Amino acid sequence: MKFQHSLFLELPSPASLNPTESLVNATREYSDSELDTILAESDALDADSDVLAGAQDTSEGTPLEDMSEEDRREANLKKSIVAVPNAITVNLLADGVVVGTMQITKEDGWTGYFRDYLRYDENDGHEIVYTVEEVPVPGYKTEYINKLINNRVINAIVNRSVIDINVKKKWEGKIQGPVNVTLYRKFTTVSFDWSFYKNVATEHEEEIATVELNEANNWQHTFEDLYEFYTVEGEDPVIYEYYVKEDPVAGYNTVITGNHKDGFTITNTNTTDLIDIPVEKKWDGDIADSAKVTLLANGEEVETVELNEANSWKHLFTGLQKYNNDGSEVAYTVKEVGETANVIELDGKQFNVEYTGNATDGFYSYK
Repeated sequence: MKFQHSLFLELPSPASLNPTESLVNATREYSDSELDTILAESDALDADSDVLAGAQDTSEGTPLEDMSEEDRREANLKKSIVAVPNAITVNLLADGVVVGTMQITKEDGWTGYFRDYLRYDENDGHEIVYTVEEVPVPGYKTEYINKLINNRVINAIVNRSVIDINVKKKWEGKIQGPVNVTLYRKFTTVSFDWSFYKNVATEHEEEIATVELNEANNWQHTFEDLYEFYTVEGEDPVIYEYYVKEDPVAGYNTVITGNHKDGFTITNTNTTDLIDIPVEKKWDGDIADSAKVTLLANGEEVETVELNEANSWKHLFTGLQKYNNDGSEVAYTVKEVGETANVIELDGKQFNVEYTGNATDGFYSYK
């Protein structure tokens, strides 16, 4: 997102001044078309607040090249996750010293005027250098354009929205690190191809930065102050789509989830140090129709299965991690669903439950 504010300070030509003429007034206002030419204003100056807040994108499924310029612009702006503020505060500085402050709002057209300021210093007569400075706006980087047009100082403040993107790594099985993660971004521009006499979409991809995730940084990193939009003078802003890639890790399967709004999670799952664990239910006396057994890893539920006559009261838990992140072996146990203090009720009858076995030889549940 990029929104722009224009500030004006009109100064008469030095040749027209005598030593007593030092106060000026801003009397002429440039038309919108003139300002567009002067400042190349072609970006999101006045998008609706619901658009800027990241409203639902209804353009999904329609190719950008088949949209009108207005629809393409709106489709991009709807994807913004950085809201435009209700107002901004701007200071006017004379030779580096604040001499004026104003608040500018959308209702003002993001335009303001500093009027009736001295052009020459009353003490030594030097021409005062005026600049403007915006109070920082959260979620934006500020750029300044300063031009002297027809003896009028035009200061444009351009705010480009920036975002932070978090990436974190999870390990399933023994840790194998450190690893390198690279942030990329892509965007689509549309231009008119005169040879085909139609709009043509062009895909762009850029590599932004590579970081190392390791134990020292807790396997996470935040990429900061990233521009949300691709902007170029004379064209509407285009949303960036950020994504991450990881260097391959031998013996691990990699799955990347998330997005640049919520952050990315990279999960590496060990594919070599895997085990299978059998479980069997044995009865002594009465038999119920079925019983459910849960496999736990370090006390956390992994999977629950139903044992019955159809599966011979047996099940094989497969593809289980043998090791924890720190290299120690996972402690596997089993527990029947509904069992408390080694007693369970099934089909209206109470049964005593006893567990034997281990992850290597398998588990047995007796009743």
